[in-house]
Order: sequence, then C-alpha cells, then structure tokens
Amino acid sequence: MNFIVNLLILLPARIASHFAWAGPLLMRIIVGYTFMLAGWGKFTNLAQVTENFAGWGIPFPTILTPFVSGVECFGGVMLILGMALALTNFLVDAGIPDLAVEWVQGAIPNKYLFLLALCAFLFLAAALMEIFAAIAVLVPLLLPLAQSYGIDPVHFGIIFLAAMEVGFLCPPAGMNIYFAAAMFNKSIRYVARAVLPAMLAIFVGTLLVAVLPVLSTGLAALLARAPAG
Repeated sequence: MNFIVNLLILLPARIASHFAWAGPLLMRIIVGYTFMLAGWGKFTNLAQVTENFAGWGIPFPTILTPFVSGVECFGGVMLILGMALALTNFLVDAGIPDLAVEWVQGAIPNKYLFLLALCAFLFLAAALMEIFAAIAVLVPLLLPLAQSYGIDPVHFGIIFLAAMEVGFLCPPAGMNIYFAAAMFNKSIRYVARAVLPAMLAIFVGTLLVAVLPVLSTGLAALLARAPAG
C-alpha cells in the first residue's frame, strides 16, 4: 500500500515541486507574446485603430494610437527578454556551457559536422523561439561551444543571425507570416507556401556561410590588413 501511495501521490508531488517555476514561466511567455503580437497588429493597421480610438471617444487618437501600440509591442518583448536573461544567468551559473562543450566535443569531433548540427539546431530554434529571446538564451550557451571548435565569433554571429531569419518566416513563431496574412487578407497556409522559396534561399545561404567562413570573415580580415590612412 505504501508503495502505491509513493508511486501515485508522493513521487509525482516531488517531481512537480522541482518544476513549480514552469507555470509562471509559461504564463509570462504567453502574456509577452500576446502583448507583442497585439501591439504589432496595431502598428500594421494604425489608420483603422486610430479611427476606432476616435469612435470610442479616446482623446488625441493620432498620438495615443502609436504610443499604445508601442507600449504593447515592446512591453511584450521586454517580458520575454526578462525571462530569457534570467534563464541564461541560471544556466551559466550552473555551468551548463562547460558541460555542453565537453559533451558535444565527445559526440561530434569534426568541426564541419558540428557546423551542420549547429545550423540544424538553429533552424529548429528559430521556428520555436522569438529572435530576441533566442539571442539572449542561446548565444551565451553556444558561443563557447563554437569557439571550442576554433570558430571565429564573427563567423558564429553571422551563422546565428542568418539562421534566425528563418524564424520570421516559419510557423509557429514566425511573426512575419501572421502579419502578412493579416495585412494581405490571406490565410496563414497560403502565406507559408508563398515564402517557401525565400526560406529555401535563406537555408542554402546559411549552410554556405557555415562551411565557407570567408563569406563572413573575409571582409573584416581584408579591412584589418589594410594600411591605416
């Protein structure tokens, strides 16, 4: 009987106690995304929103409409960034980047295999995360890992940003998909199909930048060697 009680009641309660932070975290993400998307939706339709504000009797609608839109949009971004930075600090303090370097180098000894794996991971992250949160959370974790393979920080940064561009065009976190669907009165499925060539171009371009470092570091190296004056 005690075994059943431990298995069905006490053990789940202990596990849940370790994830008590997950509920508030998820709620903060949802609230942040809601405000951000609502504010951006107002930005993309200022004329109609201004007309609505005037109809509701709100004073100075031409001034308050962009102000309210900005507060909603950037307030949502700040909520997400605050969560992301707190998570990053926790992971760094826990020594996760050092553990990741040790584990990944043991699993992927080749630099170019690592670059391909990095691109695949970043494409997935771009589809699931908002870009500001991705920068705040992932860069402190992945940069030491990339440097352990001898990858230049500039090269890593270009790969990261190029891969994150996919996130703007790929559901579920692709904001440009939703904005384009709303502005052009098209379905999300229609817009998602229409941007597939652009996504393919970004995908191929990111892979080329990854395997050919000169594309991202060549100009900087050339300028560094140029004589002053």
